Amino acid sequence: MKGRYQLQVLNGPKSGSPAVLTVTGDNWELDSGATLDDVTHRPCRSGRYSGGLPSAANPKDFPVTHGAVMPAVPGCSCVDYAVLFIVGLEKEQADL
Repeated sequence: MKGRYQLQVLNGPKSGSPAVLTVTGDNWELDSGATLDDVTHRPCRSGRYSGGLPSAANPKDFPVTHGAVMPAVPGCSCVDYAVLFIVGLEKEQADL
């Protein structure tokens, strides 16, 4: 969703400080020199698998450690997701 979101920096030297994520259509940018890893809640990861069968997944491949690629599952494609903690919205968005 287009807008500006205040995120909590969870990792790195700026941990505890805020960063602003600006989303404009398909593009996004973090300010203050923050990286996606800085604002990602590392223990919470997910992948959305499509196609194939869940039974084709190897249970030993899960949970996935931080930084690792989501495991391949035969016959499936996967989109990797990370969790961000949004702690504020711009006033205009908050009024929607």
